[in-house]
Amino acid sequence: MRGDGESPGPALGLRPHGALNRGVPTLHHVEENTAGTEFSPSPPPIAELHIADRAHFHQQKSFNLDPIEKPLQHPTFRFGNIVQLDALAETRTGRGYMNHVPLTVKIHVNSSTDAPVSSLLDTGASLSTIDADLLQRLGGQPEGEGGVVRGIGETKTLGFATVVFFIEARDARDKQVFLECRHDLHVLPSFAPGVCLGRDFIDGHDLTISPARGRARVKLYTFAVNEQVKGPYATNVELRTTEPVELPPGMNVWVPVHASDLAPGVDYCVHPRLSVTPDENAQLAGPVGLITHRAKRHILLGNFGTAGLQVARRTVVADAIAAHVGDVAQSSSHIFTPGHSAPLSPPATMFTASADPDPLEGVADPIDAFEFDDDSIIDPRHDAATTTIDEHFCVGTGPDGQPPEEIVETLRRHTAAFALDGRPGLVKGTEMPIKLQEDATLRPEPPRRAGPAKLAPMDAAIDQLLSWDVIEPSDSPVSFPVLMVRQYGKLRFCVDYRQLNAQTVPDRYPLPTIDSVFQTLSGKSVFSSLDAIHGYHQLPVK
Repeated sequence: MRGDGESPGPALGLRPHGALNRGVPTLHHVEENTAGTEFSPSPPPIAELHIADRAHFHQQKSFNLDPIEKPLQHPTFRFGNIVQLDALAETRTGRGYMNHVPLTVKIHVNSSTDAPVSSLLDTGASLSTIDADLLQRLGGQPEGEGGVVRGIGETKTLGFATVVFFIEARDARDKQVFLECRHDLHVLPSFAPGVCLGRDFIDGHDLTISPARGRARVKLYTFAVNEQVKGPYATNVELRTTEPVELPPGMNVWVPVHASDLAPGVDYCVHPRLSVTPDENAQLAGPVGLITHRAKRHILLGNFGTAGLQVARRTVVADAIAAHVGDVAQSSSHIFTPGHSAPLSPPATMFTASADPDPLEGVADPIDAFEFDDDSIIDPRHDAATTTIDEHFCVGTGPDGQPPEEIVETLRRHTAAFALDGRPGLVKGTEMPIKLQEDATLRPEPPRRAGPAKLAPMDAAIDQLLSWDVIEPSDSPVSFPVLMVRQYGKLRFCVDYRQLNAQTVPDRYPLPTIDSVFQTLSGKSVFSSLDAIHGYHQLPVK
């Protein structure tokens, strides 16, 4: 598959290969040393070529060549009507392949109504294969003689099995059809993916594969194919910085980024983001290239502006896109080669770029009835002169501009009482009882359905509450559904306890009047405000 359109799958060669990758140069790997060490490019890993051991590969052929006039030692000679074919873009690079994301297709074995089985669709496999245990579970038996297989180690097949399977497809009028296929699957003693449809199936049926569109075509029919990445990995990854980085103007810097979200064994094309400050005095850009899985990688970023930039930790600076079936690595005529390192000098102006706010931040916080989405509430601290003590406490100052020493000493003496790390506290020695009515009968309620937009914050909130020891796993026969409620742009984790509230004995908490509140403040000269962080999570329930 070459270009952006659809065409037959790539020819059998080094590895799955084919379409161009938009002129992306190879970004050499960087040795992962400590911060401040000068980075030097290291050579890419050596490619492997696997050729099946066939008898004709051992038959020596003789060539009648002139021992003196050697053709490759002279310029190319052309005579007659010559039609020159265009050279492939990856010619003279030796990199006509990329490690791509595995491609899968759903097949129905021997029945178009049975549950589908996931099968690899691999343009780098010569023959189609199936796992011996899976074949036995499907009720099949191998037959014929086995052959030697190389590329995933060296093993020998147990024979082959002729299997009928169906692929759900669409015709030219977008009507559902099932393509019936009868194909030989070579049986491997142990094959983790289960089933793999190789080049014999792809070429035999003249398949046209288009991973970018998520489909394949055979004759007038199309069927769905999927790029599948197992585990906690993704095909499109935002690369975030692992530590704060300073980018002086007119300099290129190797920036460390988290690369653990990249799938192992898959090549990714990294695209640094073009970023500028509001006044355009700091302008970031960098070359595109190749990157692979590792805990930490480095990408090259240059500041082409006139002012320095301080990039905070976990700031998105680039995007990594996984290679598709048919992509190749192509060298470019404008490859960027960094020069020698230069000593850093502090710039006259320095801006700070911060990471984007985390959309899952605060999902474990309870609903706050006193939270407002505007500035209608006046904070008295805006009118009072204050200072910060120990980088945590905001204390008012006296006429001399200094905070009262007794207040500072009191705060420092009781520092453990404050949630300086953001973790909620725990009230010890007492528990809040829930008194049920005598005839109360609680029934379990099924969970509510949640879409992907709310499922991720819900899981994050549960993990956060578990790490805080606010909740714990339970096998109670009573359950209540979880809801994600949006409050002023934030999703909050809530539990629907209406059934429980209807069967509890209510408590009465009379609120004080305004006059009584002012009476308690009368004669006082020192005022403070305390915010019980995650207050609903600090008192155990009995």
